[in-house]
Amino acid sequence: MKENMKKQATITLRDNICFLSGDLHYSNVMSVYADSQAVFLNRDNIQMDCTELRSSDSTGLALIIEWIKLTKAHHQKFTITGLPADILSLAKAAGLDGFLSRAYTPGCALRAYPGL
Repeated sequence: MKENMKKQATITLRDNICFLSGDLHYSNVMSVYADSQAVFLNRDNIQMDCTELRSSDSTGLALIIEWIKLTKAHHQKFTITGLPADILSLAKAAGLDGFLSRAYTPGCALRAYPGL
């Protein structure tokens, strides 16, 4: 597989759910972040499904943290499901596993609500 094909990630909106898919890495995280701005615009409730996300590096974890901050600042509810094991491992290595363990259980959702 060509390296540039492997390193693609997309965010799409289907049935009012945002789907993050592909391989999320430093080479494409800013593009995904820019695309997310339009997807998140004028929504009170943002549901992110990551079950189609094959892999990520630390920038994926940084993106999730940024989305939590962004949605909090805009008083939006943010729910994320299907986080891959590599993001959860990175969170543990970064000392964020306590944060994720309080809010995320495999098969359930990480929830960020306004005012948290």
